Amino acid sequence: MAVVGGVLFVLIIVGSVLFGKPVVHKPAPAASASPPPVASYGSAESFSVPGTFTLALLFLTMFVLYYFVNWKYLASTWIMS
Repeated sequence: MAVVGGVLFVLIIVGSVLFGKPVVHKPAPAASASPPPVASYGSAESFSVPGTFTLALLFLTMFVLYYFVNWKYLASTWIMS
């Protein structure tokens, strides 16, 4: 089934390259006015993403707890004499 799919893929690609309609690129329309600079949008002088930082700290805390809980579990399975 994979071989048939591969053969069909190659045949379709080669067939569209050899017998397909050529793509005509249209020129892009000229911009009437230049866009405003990025620095003038919103509050560019301050970078504040409290939600993202909170989620990152939450995931970091979960990772650290998971790491140490697994080490504790691993240590409890070793029998030391």
